[in-house]
Amino acid sequence: MTIDQHCLMLRAALLGGLGMAAAGCSKPTPRQDDDALAGASSSSTSSPLPPLSVKKRTGPPLRTGPAKCDPAITHTPCKGTEGSRLCSSDADCKESRIGVCASLEPANLGGGEYGPTTCECVYGCSVDADCAPGFLCVCGADRRRSDAACVRATCASGADCDSGVCAVSIYDDDCDGDHRVTCKTADDECSSNDDCAPIGREESHCVYREEKGKNPRWACRARECDVGRPLVVDGVAHVAASALRSDWLAPDRDRDRGPSTLSSGDRALVVAHWLRAGALEHASIASFARFSLQLLAMGAPSDLVAATQRAMGDEIEHAKLCYAIARTYGGDATGPSALPAATAPISSDVRAIATALVDEGCIGEALAAAEAAILADRCEVPEVARALRRVAEDERRHAALAYRALAWMASLHPEIVREVVGRSLAEPVKPPVEAPAMPASGKSRHGLRDAAETAWWSAQVLEVAIRPALGSVFSQTGEGA
Repeated sequence: MTIDQHCLMLRAALLGGLGMAAAGCSKPTPRQDDDALAGASSSSTSSPLPPLSVKKRTGPPLRTGPAKCDPAITHTPCKGTEGSRLCSSDADCKESRIGVCASLEPANLGGGEYGPTTCECVYGCSVDADCAPGFLCVCGADRRRSDAACVRATCASGADCDSGVCAVSIYDDDCDGDHRVTCKTADDECSSNDDCAPIGREESHCVYREEKGKNPRWACRARECDVGRPLVVDGVAHVAASALRSDWLAPDRDRDRGPSTLSSGDRALVVAHWLRAGALEHASIASFARFSLQLLAMGAPSDLVAATQRAMGDEIEHAKLCYAIARTYGGDATGPSALPAATAPISSDVRAIATALVDEGCIGEALAAAEAAILADRCEVPEVARALRRVAEDERRHAALAYRALAWMASLHPEIVREVVGRSLAEPVKPPVEAPAMPASGKSRHGLRDAAETAWWSAQVLEVAIRPALGSVFSQTGEGA
């Protein structure tokens, strides 16, 4: 299916959640979107939330000449209990002069780990000669792996740049990363982090970007990782730490059935991705559980409560699928450990509940549904593709449930919901003119996202499916748009 077809299918599901049929099969025109925006926001009696404050931050570090870095690698030796073990001693790490076998924690998102530790080779550097051609040694380029690292480079100093400035760009949002040494240009959108305002509700940073249809340049970029329904407590998303256990694995999946052609490094990347995905799906169970209690507190109808309970069951299966896929790529039997944030105090404030419902359900789960469907089309591993299709179908239902719940809340608290929806619709969506080229092989073959394409299709989904659905919430309440 094309991106447009995925968007229209999702749009139909979201409007179905509001009891409406999708009108035709075309994208909304700019005028239609303007009308929806005006209807949702013009009656709001409250001003939007104040913008996120931005602290003064240092800009990208400059590259002025050959590196001479401390070769020491800060690491934790492997314990033998890691969820994935790709080396057993430093002697196994032979790809570079400086390497150790280390126990690594996957990326954090707020309150906890995404998945289990891994035991794998970590390589550092001391001088540029320690790096392969096209890479340079950057001191302090800690990507949660080493204190100094070899980074892709197109300049070695300002003398190589028309602008006279060669800088280090490091972007990492826990789902994807891009690290390089490259020139500043006349087309740059920013010169330092201080030039970058928040994007939506995320702090942004000045990094080097390559986008289809645009000249490569330094531009502001925020996290692009979060989709789905997170467990958010006091503004922080929480996931469980990992544990070696087999009761969170979907049945009929055996270890080492993943593609054998992957290098150890690529295999570790895929394992880490699916373990993070499993932890996020596990956290969604708690998020739905908390929402079910909020529905009960507000006097919700039984069908909404029952559908929310069914969604909890779906998320249990999603978590099991993700942990099982990680195992097929060589990880040990792994599942989540305790999740203390699941029992944190639950808000009963209607505005807070509506805001979370829009952000996490109406938007987050809709994006998760689209992502899973798109990745399923691109995935070349049958088991992974089947799992992604299952997730896509379930997440579409979950997103539709969020719209049903929002419409019910709007019938009781129209002004509050109108304000929340209007604030979300007021955030601009600026998709690139063209979709970036999708490589024939790479991360998407194994169900992993491509950062450049994700930014493009996310904007398309927001514009074609999510914004029209949000703009239609009040048509079912007698309030009118």
